[in-house]
Amino acid sequence: MSNDSKDELTLRIGEKLTAARIESGYTQSRAARAVGTSQSCISAIEHGKKQNVNIIIALIKLYGASYEDVFGAVQVKERPRAESFSDEGSELLWELIKDSGIKGLETQTDMAVKICSYMLLRKLYAENPHNSHKLFQLDTEETMERCVKYLSAQPKDLDRLLSLAGKKVNRLEVPVGKNPELRAFIKECERILLACT
Repeated sequence: MSNDSKDELTLRIGEKLTAARIESGYTQSRAARAVGTSQSCISAIEHGKKQNVNIIIALIKLYGASYEDVFGAVQVKERPRAESFSDEGSELLWELIKDSGIKGLETQTDMAVKICSYMLLRKLYAENPHNSHKLFQLDTEETMERCVKYLSAQPKDLDRLLSLAGKKVNRLEVPVGKNPELRAFIKECERILLACT
């Protein structure tokens, strides 16, 4: 992500937090006291001049806002979808589904990708004993069980969705120019899977 994109993202997060603070009836001073920081720190975050993840998370909880509202919607609205993905697999996946016209396919796919990322994030985040486990509502074991159950159900859910789409499945195509990337990605993934015994 370029510095301009990071600055824009920081500014958008600040704007979302400002709106959430006003909606919940907090002043900057009162919010600062509640989360244990200064009013100038809250102001800097709201104006996109500073980013402190711990304080941002504390403010989201204080205001009763959702993480999706503050973090998630920012990228989707500001940039074309393929640019918001960080790896070639996600970009190829987006190329495959973006023009399909199949209702619900983008949402279904996006949720599955989020859950895969969440599983990894949760595991790696938990490795540092200084990270707060209060960030998560579900305990680690329950989370992993639910993630595996969710991902195991995806093929059936996709089958049901695609059966309703009829001939629209013919639109599920990766542009010809992306074929070398597609082949390389598939080869790499299959190599990883074959190495797992």
